[in-house]
Amino acid sequence: MAENKNIMKSMFEVLLKLKTIYTKKQRIKFSFLFALIVISGFLELIGISLILPFINVVINPEIIMTNKYLNFVYNLFQISNTTSFLILLAFLLIAVYILKNLYMLVVYFFQYKILYDAQKDISFQLIKFYVNQPYAYHLNINTSEMVRIVTQDTSRCSDFLSNLFFMLTEFIVLLLVTSFLFYINKVVTIVLVILFVCIFVGIFKVLKPRLKVFAKNNQKYHSGMIKWIQQSLGAIKDIKILQKEQFFINKYYDSSIKFASAQKHYHFLEQFPRLLIESLVVSVILFVIIGLLYKGIDASTIIVQMAVFAMAAFRLMPSMNRMQVALNALMYYMPSINVVYRDLKNTRVVGYLKQDENKKINIEKNISVNNIAYRYPNTEKDIFKNISFIINKGKSIGFVGPTGAGKTTIVDVILGLLDPTEGSITVDDINIHKNKKNWFSKIGYVPQFIYLTDDTIKNNILFYDDENIDEDNLNTVVEQAQLKEFVKSLPDGLDTIVGERGIRLSGGQRQRIGIARALYKRPEILVLDEATSALDNDTEKAVMQAIEHLYGKITMLVIAHRLTTIEKCDEIYKIDKEQITKVR
Repeated sequence: MAENKNIMKSMFEVLLKLKTIYTKKQRIKFSFLFALIVISGFLELIGISLILPFINVVINPEIIMTNKYLNFVYNLFQISNTTSFLILLAFLLIAVYILKNLYMLVVYFFQYKILYDAQKDISFQLIKFYVNQPYAYHLNINTSEMVRIVTQDTSRCSDFLSNLFFMLTEFIVLLLVTSFLFYINKVVTIVLVILFVCIFVGIFKVLKPRLKVFAKNNQKYHSGMIKWIQQSLGAIKDIKILQKEQFFINKYYDSSIKFASAQKHYHFLEQFPRLLIESLVVSVILFVIIGLLYKGIDASTIIVQMAVFAMAAFRLMPSMNRMQVALNALMYYMPSINVVYRDLKNTRVVGYLKQDENKKINIEKNISVNNIAYRYPNTEKDIFKNISFIINKGKSIGFVGPTGAGKTTIVDVILGLLDPTEGSITVDDINIHKNKKNWFSKIGYVPQFIYLTDDTIKNNILFYDDENIDEDNLNTVVEQAQLKEFVKSLPDGLDTIVGERGIRLSGGQRQRIGIARALYKRPEILVLDEATSALDNDTEKAVMQAIEHLYGKITMLVIAHRLTTIEKCDEIYKIDKEQITKVR
């Protein structure tokens, strides 16, 4: 009893979560779909109930005259013999089943349209939510989990609803047909109902804990498969050089084995109820016939009633199976509902950029860093604390320090990507962390590893800011980044495809595209985050020459390991042991 209450409670909680996941407009569409399903249940009942008079006329033609409904139809069409009347009833049955199935096709069309339109909207909301989250959010979540949620879990929300509608459809059919059978023979119907309820509840209790385990394993190992695919293809050069092909293949294979095992067990259990129900239904009907014959009941009466029961069973056996499969699927897909609900409910909250004060930012005097400290979420140790300095407009500031000292973290805070745990950063007394949207528009950023999409050089420079392309500015930044001669040497020029992550380009060429991208937006402050640390000395010099002309023209922050990289900066700070010291 307690377990049944827990099941009902779980289902009720899931339905409340679905209310959050789906919008009011989508829920109205689901209500419309439910109304169509109810109508389909009555059509199923009409189809089965018409079997009874047809069989009665076949066995006992005299019933045409004694049954007022049959007699009315007989006279209405002015039929002269039993054979013609049977043909009429047969065509009527054919017409009813054709119309019923055509109607069901329409219902299924609307069902899948409504469900997969909703899935599209949910996946869009989720990707919008993830992309709009603060940078710190992405430091604490695995990308393979986000990929799985947007692709697999949203699909399973649709599958959950689809199975819920299937279950409602079959339940309505089951309820209506059982009521009709109860009218035909109360005792047999009650026996069958009790039997099926016991079977249904028994199977569910046995399968429920196993399905929950398989569902969790499915999520876990599917994420593992995505992770190892991403890592295997993303680090292919390192894998080749270090000869680690087999290691990555084995890691993917381990996850795929466990994922396949979860799928195998789920689909095996999916088939088990159908075979059990089919065997029991046939056995019960035959035992009932044997019992009635043993009691001496007229064979013609038995044939009529059992023919109706057999026809009903023919329809209800798939219904019972679908209901059991649907219920199993509901349990299997519950973890997906939970994670989509967890993230999707947050998309209804105002985005972090929309909370800006929206004050206009222009660097007139300086950028002031005021006693800032930062520690990563869920940690207790400060990366740095009590950091203060001034960046005057038009000056270039260099930051050096050992690996792990916090150089990039300080710059991420200055960029506005991370919020300081203490202190503030202001531009002419305007807090940048309360005006991020306007602050981001002033920044050009060149990281150590430039992310290039599998697209043209032009689109990688514009980064899809192609609504109003400034061709003059584009040509200017190509020249400033010392890309002009390289682009000229290419048959397709700026329309050359760079390959995934710029794999067809050298490191220096990728960095120059990154510089051109940063300069295209005409930034007031340019940040070079170890932009040359992965390059050899000659390539580093060439890349630095591409930005030398910018010294004194815009404000620059340059993070580097080597002092030679920042020797032309106006001021140099050393970051070490949570503190910052001015070197020059």
